[in-house]
Amino acid sequence: EFSRGGYSIPQDTLGRPSYMQKTLLKLHPRNLRLVGSDQPVRGNESDSSSESDSTQSMSSTKPSLAVQEVLAHQKHAEKRIEFFSKDMPFYWMNNCSEHPVYVDGHKYATAEHLFQAQKFIDHRPDIAQKVRKAQNAIEAIRIARLYVKEVRGDWIKDGVNVSTMRMVLLTKFTQHTDLRLALLETGDAEIIHASANDAFWGSAAKPNQFGRGRNMLGRTLVQTRELLRVAAGVGTNSGTRTM
Repeated sequence: EFSRGGYSIPQDTLGRPSYMQKTLLKLHPRNLRLVGSDQPVRGNESDSSSESDSTQSMSSTKPSLAVQEVLAHQKHAEKRIEFFSKDMPFYWMNNCSEHPVYVDGHKYATAEHLFQAQKFIDHRPDIAQKVRKAQNAIEAIRIARLYVKEVRGDWIKDGVNVSTMRMVLLTKFTQHTDLRLALLETGDAEIIHASANDAFWGSAAKPNQFGRGRNMLGRTLVQTRELLRVAAGVGTNSGTRTM
């Protein structure tokens, strides 16, 4: 496995750099090294350019809406950020936000499309394709639920759902520069997925309330933020912002 700043990122089953490793390498190739080795790991030079920094870029004169929201939040000196629906700030943190991602030459309309497709991608690529082509994120979820019996057996049992979410978020925030800068700009703020109906990925509480949910989506976003700091050469738990 590869390690940097307290985080370990697994290789694939054949001992090759994983997708997450190659994604980080595109940002900062010298920051990931094989444990016990002084040699940096090399990514796949033939990776499609469409899979890195796809279409979004930060304007040098005007911050993106995502960054503007973070800067406005900083004025209140709050260490807690909540996101959930389109009518709330920080919707860009939601997997359903309209930020396409590219993996293995395929376009996924949202991060949620990519996440749901991974439940079937290896053993039922036909279902994964149906999910990928869904008109929107809600439709992608609906299609995946139609085939719940076909979901890979280790999805929940072995925690593949969580490791997959890490890959999905890292993909989204490396392929969209404005979102990456906005996430880094959140400093050390706690990130809460304020979903009242989700006790695993969400807080199991409405916005501005404290629930007993595990908030795994929010926690995984925090982990993604730390990985991006490492890739940028800043260091974990530094709280360092980009602007």
